[in-house]
Amino acid sequence: MVDRLSLWKINLVFFLVLFGLLNLSFYFHHKEIEKFFVEHVQQDSYTLTEVIRLNMETGSLAEKIIKNILYHFLSNTSSFIDYLDSIEPFSPDELLGFIQENGLAGIFIERSNGEIISVPEGWLPEIDICQNSLTYIKEYNLFVFCRENLTFLKKVIIGSRVENIKPFYEKISIESIINRISKLPNVRSVEIVPQKIKQPKVSLFNKNFKIEMPFQNKTLIVYLKAKNLELLEKKLKERYLILSSSLSLIGLILTVIFYFFQKKYLENIRNYERSLAQQKEEVALGRAAATIAHEIKNPINNISLALQRLIKEAKSLSQEELKLLELLNKSLLQSTKTIDSLLNYVRIGKNFNKEKVELSSIVLEMLERYQLLLKDKKINVSTELEKLFIIGNRELLLQALENLILNALEASKENGTLAISLKKQGKYAVLTIKNSGELPPKDKLEEIFNPYVTFKTKGTGLGLALVKKIIEAHNGEVYAEITNDNLFKIEIRLPRLKNENTHS
Repeated sequence: MVDRLSLWKINLVFFLVLFGLLNLSFYFHHKEIEKFFVEHVQQDSYTLTEVIRLNMETGSLAEKIIKNILYHFLSNTSSFIDYLDSIEPFSPDELLGFIQENGLAGIFIERSNGEIISVPEGWLPEIDICQNSLTYIKEYNLFVFCRENLTFLKKVIIGSRVENIKPFYEKISIESIINRISKLPNVRSVEIVPQKIKQPKVSLFNKNFKIEMPFQNKTLIVYLKAKNLELLEKKLKERYLILSSSLSLIGLILTVIFYFFQKKYLENIRNYERSLAQQKEEVALGRAAATIAHEIKNPINNISLALQRLIKEAKSLSQEELKLLELLNKSLLQSTKTIDSLLNYVRIGKNFNKEKVELSSIVLEMLERYQLLLKDKKINVSTELEKLFIIGNRELLLQALENLILNALEASKENGTLAISLKKQGKYAVLTIKNSGELPPKDKLEEIFNPYVTFKTKGTGLGLALVKKIIEAHNGEVYAEITNDNLFKIEIRLPRLKNENTHS
């Protein structure tokens, strides 16, 4: 239930939903702003575009008028040349004089007999222009009128540079008007496209207002700069970045906090469940141990006493029978020892008498107690002990150390080694016991402190389990490892007294 309702997951989902709503809100807000600006500028844009359109139409009309005047002037001139040439054909010099007198750029005539006169030489561009029309050649600054099949002449081409009307003509041309309008402060560009539309319309295109209006069977498009919209969008983006960044940061921080809170909460629950299970196991084990002590230990003690009396008083038994009785008695004593270890294991808790204990004295007492056994096995004992104090129960600590030394004795062979050190490490007193001999498998080291786990042919599997329980009851820690020089090492860490003058 706790996993399904993890606070950090709920928080993460909440902030993701909130972040999505924020994005959605900014998206619609942005669209509303665009719609507002389009509606706001629509009427003014239509007015501006209408002015531009009228200006361009006026320019277009003026251009047509100028061309029309020139067309009729040059058309009449061509008819006059045709008439004069029919009376007396023009010589090149006479034609040149006519050009100068009338302010023309040049004349080309082609007679019916194929004779051609073009003066001055090289004035006419080599392009196909004769379509009975007036053409303006911008590259040469030249208006050219061409007429074919006159009354007497086959073709007449007249050119006029009209220097006086050039500035005006260029100003009123569509290209010139578009170029000047495009340079206005709020105008991005102006263009005319061949597609035709029926109604004007305003839209946003690449952060510009795009205004389209019908113009001479085409479409006039004016792009206006949307500066105010750009500024507002910029501010909106800045606010969005600030808000989204803040929201993301807050969401991340809260998610991390809730994650570690949830992790700690789950860890506490697991520890509590583990502790509860352990307590239940200890209660059950305690009841079983009490039953064993009552139902088994007492009869075993009675049988052991009877066997001892029988061994002492029975005179008629053979030597083999006496050995058998002694072996049976040893087995009974071993069973009693196993029962005692079990009772000791289940009885240890944290509610015991505590006093100031000097650890090195416990080590020396245990070594003195097992001095003969160590000597018989020729065990080389080395010690390096500092005088360190803890708060604990001396008898329980003696029992733990006794189990460790017995464990080392049972594992060691003759001429083995036993090294014991007691040193200060920060706020801990660290007791280290290393011995040679039989080693447990490296991959089973974590299991040796579990009850009923043993890797020796003889043993109850409760010795190291009892050690661990006693040390943990003193708020300490115990570890096992195999050193590089193949020694079995037990390390015990107990909280030490910083002020050794403290009294219990």
